[in-house]
Amino acid sequence: MQTVFLNKLQQVDTKKKESGNVIIKESEGRWIAGWSTKGPDKIEETWYDGESWEDLLAAFRKGVAEKFSQGFKPELEMQPQLQILSRCYRHTTSQ
Repeated sequence: MQTVFLNKLQQVDTKKKESGNVIIKESEGRWIAGWSTKGPDKIEETWYDGESWEDLLAAFRKGVAEKFSQGFKPELEMQPQLQILSRCYRHTTSQ
């Protein structure tokens, strides 16, 4: 499996700073998207495991939107384009 995309998200509105990685991996046409954390309370979530690029993107967007709704934000400062995407994700989860 090769990592195609990796981004660290951090929960900014809590006393305990939690963080995790959103990830997309690929191997021979098989795509995996998910969430993982490290530490004693390690979490591994698989949002998608299959061959459809469109289904991968849909599952990835939904998973990231859920993390945004839980207060997670990209660790790096958001650029204006990412702020627009963030609003789109929030809108998707409120429907």
